[in-house]
Amino acid sequence: VYIEAADGSSSAPSASAASQSAVAVKGIHLHVVAEPVIPEGGSMFGGPVTLRVIENEGQCREFIKNIPEDGSRAEWGPVFLHARPVSTAKQQQAASGISDAPSASAAGSTAAGAVTGGSGGPSGTGFTSDHLHRGGFQALELIRITNITPLLWVRVDPHGLYNGRLNIFQQDACLAEQLFHDGDAAGQVEAMRALAERPLKIQGTPKINNVHDVPIAELPVRVLGDCLRGSVALHCDLPHNPAVRAQAALAIAQWQNNKAPESRDVVGGSAWLGLDLLLQYFRERYYCNDVVLPINFRRLVLHKHIAGGASGGDTTSDGGYQYLDALSDKDERKHAIEFADEVEIEEDEEYRVRSACITGIASIRARDGMTP
Repeated sequence: VYIEAADGSSSAPSASAASQSAVAVKGIHLHVVAEPVIPEGGSMFGGPVTLRVIENEGQCREFIKNIPEDGSRAEWGPVFLHARPVSTAKQQQAASGISDAPSASAAGSTAAGAVTGGSGGPSGTGFTSDHLHRGGFQALELIRITNITPLLWVRVDPHGLYNGRLNIFQQDACLAEQLFHDGDAAGQVEAMRALAERPLKIQGTPKINNVHDVPIAELPVRVLGDCLRGSVALHCDLPHNPAVRAQAALAIAQWQNNKAPESRDVVGGSAWLGLDLLLQYFRERYYCNDVVLPINFRRLVLHKHIAGGASGGDTTSDGGYQYLDALSDKDERKHAIEFADEVEIEEDEEYRVRSACITGIASIRARDGMTP
């Protein structure tokens, strides 16, 4: 599925007559082209499918579209977008350091980029050695500037009813919004796997090369890095679930392998940016004074069977779980241990992320097959 935002003054190159008449309405339209790809020996699945469109300013709409059973190409749209664009061309120019003055604007931006790039972090950008932006921007804020359409993201078959595999091609900013806004874990993982494959063959082409001294090519992995390090997900005001963040670590490793330099001896710039982000997460949480901190499996869980039921019999339910470290008073903790039916040791959820991070680091290779 390929998604493109078209202005009201023009239409998609392959649009039908009906689509062209609809696009004649002034405004910004969304064109979705569904093209089935059937591998050798594969089967074609057709029928109705849900198209969910999330716009800026909180607008969400769903449409029932049809996938042709004969494997032909289908055009879903155009869909008129009502909200205002996420960013504007002037905001992009301001963020990239491009002056509005017509005289030597290109030369001025090049010189500014050279000056700011030299004072940047290990990858030659506006980040510090701890991979924190010098201006205090999150990666989501940076990548949002590249989106000059009202579209936040698009999902096809969000309920998981379609029996085939779906690949959605949309710009990086849409995938970043989906990762940090969509409350569905499946949608978050779907966005991460798409970001890990950047750059794709079909993708929007912004007219700027950097945003606040950060190259646009780095933004997908920066978004994944923020997810891994526990930046707040906007749908719940909490970090992503550890299971999702573990997938972010593996996605960073995949992005790094897709961008791998020719040799393990290549240093400098952003050649090993994905590896640096994984190592930075590990240093922040499990490294202190040149010592790797041990794994903590000492969180005790007390289980008290709750007797009763609708008939008042001897049936029990499993609703009486309580963490021992949640009890601050010494006598209260002693009383809870004495009357608990079971005492269990729970695995730390962050251990999943730690394991995925180590797996990702070990999986990174240069193009010559050697590990850095």
